[in-house]
Amino acid sequence: MFMSWLHQPVSRRRALAAATGLAAGAALPLTAAPGAAAASARGPELTAAGEYANPVIWQDFADVDVIRVGNTYYASASTMHYSPGAPVLRSYDLVHWEIAGHAVPVLDFGAKYDLNGGRGYVRGIWASSLAYRPSNGTFYWLGQIDFARTYIYTAKAVEGPWNRLTTISTPYYDAGLLVDSDDSLYVAYGNTTINVAQLSPDGRTQVRSQQVFTTPSSVGTLEGSRFYKINGQYYIFLTRPANGQYILKSSGGPFGPYTMRQVLLDLRGPVPGGGVPHQGGLVQTQNGAWYYLAFVDAYPGGRVPVLAPVTWTWDGWPVVQLVNGAWGASYPSPAVPPPPRQVAPMTGVDTFGGTTLNQRWEWNHNPDNTKWSAGNGLTLSTATVTGDLYAARNTLTHRIQGPTSTATIELDHSAMRDGDRAGLALLRDSSAWIGVKREGGATRVVRVGGLTMDGNWNTTGTGYELAGAAVSGGRIWLRVSADIRPGAARPGTFSYSTDGITFTRLGPDFSMGNDWRFFMGYRFALFNHATRALGGSVRVTRFANWPRPEPRRSRRIPTPRRPRLSVRRRRAGVAGPLCAAPHRPRRRPSIGADSGRSGPVAEESATGPCSFRAPAGNAGRDAADAVSRKRGAARSSPARSRGPGRSAGPRSRRRARRPPRLRDPYRRRRGTARRSRTVSGTA
Repeated sequence: MFMSWLHQPVSRRRALAAATGLAAGAALPLTAAPGAAAASARGPELTAAGEYANPVIWQDFADVDVIRVGNTYYASASTMHYSPGAPVLRSYDLVHWEIAGHAVPVLDFGAKYDLNGGRGYVRGIWASSLAYRPSNGTFYWLGQIDFARTYIYTAKAVEGPWNRLTTISTPYYDAGLLVDSDDSLYVAYGNTTINVAQLSPDGRTQVRSQQVFTTPSSVGTLEGSRFYKINGQYYIFLTRPANGQYILKSSGGPFGPYTMRQVLLDLRGPVPGGGVPHQGGLVQTQNGAWYYLAFVDAYPGGRVPVLAPVTWTWDGWPVVQLVNGAWGASYPSPAVPPPPRQVAPMTGVDTFGGTTLNQRWEWNHNPDNTKWSAGNGLTLSTATVTGDLYAARNTLTHRIQGPTSTATIELDHSAMRDGDRAGLALLRDSSAWIGVKREGGATRVVRVGGLTMDGNWNTTGTGYELAGAAVSGGRIWLRVSADIRPGAARPGTFSYSTDGITFTRLGPDFSMGNDWRFFMGYRFALFNHATRALGGSVRVTRFANWPRPEPRRSRRIPTPRRPRLSVRRRRAGVAGPLCAAPHRPRRRPSIGADSGRSGPVAEESATGPCSFRAPAGNAGRDAADAVSRKRGAARSSPARSRGPGRSAGPRSRRRARRPPRLRDPYRRRRGTARRSRTVSGTA
């Protein structure tokens, strides 16, 4: 996290441009951390299956802190103004992750986080720290809020319940929490000036705090502390936002003295159009291997985690393993024990069948819990009278899966009241939505744009209608497709359906900006707010999120009729369906979700087995020619002939027909070889 932009009009990028870096060390292995050999010896068999690709999670999870407890990996992330905050992710292999819980159940840090007399945009949960204390079997989450004080939450399991342990008056900015081998608790924190604090044995108060390092002016800003003890050495892992990573090492204890070395600077990342991998943390696998879980700026989608193996020099400095001088787009998968189960997917269908929400969901600020319910769908009652979506309570958000994905909701709007607005949005500091507007007893589906904020996160535009259409009935399907590939502004498209099958595009594409200053990436958002009076409600019966256009029902292709053969042709040796031109199934290229023709056309094969199967290659063509000659001989029998090309007799008039060729409008027909229409059968 970067702090100075809140206090002075200097951009992060300009500050970085004036700084220079140090040289990195060479890559040599380091002895495994204490206990690694024993754990490896008594642990289950380790396996590595193939390779993994970066990013390991193409969703917005920034400022990650990663740890391992037994055979399970956990990571925390920033959420700022979203509630619940501080998601805790879980993995069994460092590659496949699920959201297990949230360490901060409610942002109870002031009325602004309730959108009550203020707003907490781009505040709240910044870079925080996650740790596990073996002595009491407890997880600890630590983070500062609003540069005012530090909060510590604890839980026996990451699923919760999480409870606030204490509040400390010192704001530990961008902190890293260390549970030392003697069970002492230390916190490294700060921006440019790095400090270490010692906590009381119960973790409730600060015992001591001391400055341990001042960043050289040649480096610039260092922050985002992660605190480790490895082989008796103390390390503080620091980021230079947003293009570098450094590390401090001390052999004299947690309070130093520390020496510094560069880990990476201006390294080419694995996400095309994205930034330099930085921040994040180090973690050791069960067999002693080390990995660095960082993140990459990848707007408009946000900041996405990437993973790379790490080795160590002989004197104890980490070195990221590169591929052709860059952070690899893929690496061999970590050798870890087989997972006990598959992790829960971060995309898919949610019908809101339970009374609580899936961990994938987070509210924009704290919700009014009296105005929503789950079970047999999600019911959103109007909680705010406002014309400003940014000021409306109970807007429920879901991260967007990259590089492209589609969200579709089924919305029951029969209980809306005049002046209500409900729908599906692309939410950030510049937003757009598609939804239902109720006015004068009439219902319209509308596409709205022009929702904007300024640099202080105050609303500058509440939106205006760009397109609309009248709808009847009480149910509608709304769809938003988002392209969040980084490097440029990307399009979002909006469509609706009255039957859940055929979707109609509504309004122009929305351009999602890729500026970093809002920090959080775009999200899908469900909302319902009033502009006149409370009392209305909507019910979302289904939410579907797929990392591609959502599948659509395929159009059926009629099955080709099997031809009937004359007795004479059967006697001539053609003892089954003619195989000279069997039907060949084809696939139509996938079309965009909003075109109304998405997905592959259903494939159909010719009915009935073909009694003639030609060998492959030239032999196949020769065999097909033999069948053709035999068929021609049957047609031109002199006993029945009535002239060239004509056959006599009622039986012979029942000519065998080829299976009908089905025209494919997406296939180029010009230049197609004649042979492609006389296929010789199946090899």
